[in-house]
Amino acid sequence: MRRPLRHRLTIESLERRQVLTGWSGLVISEIMYHPDITTSEEADGFRQTDFEFIELHNSSTQSIDLNGVSLEGEVSFKFGSVVLAPDQYAVLANKATAITQRYGTTFDVLGEFKGTLSNSNGDLKIMAPDGSVALAVRYDDGWEPLTDGLGYSLVTVNSFNPLEDWTTHAGWTTSAQAKGSAGTRDLNSVDTSIVPTQLIGTVLSVRHVELTWQVQSSAAPLVQYFKVYRDDSPIGISLTTEFVNATATPASTSTYRVSTIDLAGNESSQSEPLQVTIAPLGGTPTFAAGSGQGGVSSLGDNELSGLAASRTQPGVLYVVNDGANSDTLFAIDEGGSSLAEIRLPGVQSIDWEDIAVGPVAGRSGSFIFVGDIGDNQSKRDTIQVYRFQEPVVPLSPIGTVVVDVASYDTLDLRYPDGAHDAEVLLVDPITLDLFVVTKENDQAGVYRATSARMATAQSTIELEYIATLAFDVASGGDIAPDGSEIIIRNEDLAQVWWRSPGQTIVDAMSTAAFLAPVIGRPTEPNGEAIAYRADNSGYFTVSEGAFQQLYFFSRTAPRLVGDANSDGQFNSADLVFVFQVGHYGTGEPSMFEQGDWNGDGIFDSSDFVAAFQTGSYLA
Repeated sequence: MRRPLRHRLTIESLERRQVLTGWSGLVISEIMYHPDITTSEEADGFRQTDFEFIELHNSSTQSIDLNGVSLEGEVSFKFGSVVLAPDQYAVLANKATAITQRYGTTFDVLGEFKGTLSNSNGDLKIMAPDGSVALAVRYDDGWEPLTDGLGYSLVTVNSFNPLEDWTTHAGWTTSAQAKGSAGTRDLNSVDTSIVPTQLIGTVLSVRHVELTWQVQSSAAPLVQYFKVYRDDSPIGISLTTEFVNATATPASTSTYRVSTIDLAGNESSQSEPLQVTIAPLGGTPTFAAGSGQGGVSSLGDNELSGLAASRTQPGVLYVVNDGANSDTLFAIDEGGSSLAEIRLPGVQSIDWEDIAVGPVAGRSGSFIFVGDIGDNQSKRDTIQVYRFQEPVVPLSPIGTVVVDVASYDTLDLRYPDGAHDAEVLLVDPITLDLFVVTKENDQAGVYRATSARMATAQSTIELEYIATLAFDVASGGDIAPDGSEIIIRNEDLAQVWWRSPGQTIVDAMSTAAFLAPVIGRPTEPNGEAIAYRADNSGYFTVSEGAFQQLYFFSRTAPRLVGDANSDGQFNSADLVFVFQVGHYGTGEPSMFEQGDWNGDGIFDSSDFVAAFQTGSYLA
């Protein structure tokens, strides 16, 4: 594992080094001052000190002529006509044959120094031809114990350390591997001058993200190419400081990083991470203010706490009252008028709180789930969910119609960590799993019963704790009919999470939520119920209390396919608009309002096919 960088090169430190030395870039990058030795090396006639070495690095962008330069201190060496190329590493050895036998000949051994490196502490100086000190170095065996005879070398943290760090522990660390890394950059020594900075992401379409970054101009000649990562996996390379990722995913958040590959093939540390969020096709979820649809009446005590939309009969909604000793839920229309009473013979509720509609694994049709999950005192050993196939109800008010459910399942559920009060029941139409969300101050626990577990249950099902949400007093919720969104409310606000294809509910809800409107108090005295319309065009809410209004919040985004001008319709005005602002047939990245209606990132004839197939064109 690479150690975190302790320093970053600044213009100030670079200028300071240039002013003080005139030899900026020529550094001592590694010191093997107390090497180990193997028995086979001893058999070859070598001594332990023979494996001492000092590594030099030209960290500048210019070649450095070492003629007249010398090394002084506890060991000494005079350079002759030697030139180090940019980013070149070279070695001074105690005994050259020992170094080449141990490390090979892939790098330059410039010669053998006079003297022996101290095993306790030492001082070295690179002297410029005019006699000035180009670089002062000091080391101490107490800094890194592994370097004191245990086979590891002392390596600089960064070739662009401030000058003072060559004489303090702050500038040095242990080599990444035993024997050190003579003649090449050590994995624990990072040249921060070529680490990309200021990474910026621009969303060009739901499939295209443009990344740009910077690298210090002085280090640019050392760069061979840049390597781009998305979510920790490499996705491409670039010869310039920009890259377009053309495989982004709508309705997702990805983390990008960029590293540098230098002329020697070494990879730098990665840039600071950058999170880029791609909105769903047509925009992130937004909704218009609520519109009253009509008063809900003739439903018992009117303590409406749960609401769900039928999947088999458009325009039919199901509601439940909370409280005890009930066996009846109700079907209403989208104006609030009563259509039917639906009874579960033999059931006596403890505290019905929410209702959901969705499929069941291995069974055809659509099912209603009634959640007897309320527990104000948090003392119930189990909670119940009643599940039965959606009945047929009249589609217009014709008086009181009673529908007795002939068959229903009783799912007994138990929390793994003790009793909780809950008012949110969710059914995932994709995985067919069931979720209970608890009602607590400042947070909400999310618990799951998988479809597989429900299908095989012969007794009580233990719920699985999967997440905690930062949501205060959750009182109602629903999952969109296509599984693309999750909405949860309390009395005064709602939050919605969008869900990318293949994403789990818990992963979706771990991302940032979007605020969604509710009526709230005092107009809604105790707003608990919320449910998506069956066509996903918006959602309904209703509050506890007598003769409460049913409200509908119309979806404004993601927009209707074809609605380029954001007026809520797909008509000829959109065709005029999109040819004014779009890039038809050019292959350039395009946003939704520029004609990309099928989500492939460009505007071409396939978008018109998608729009006329799904966008409900209004002539």
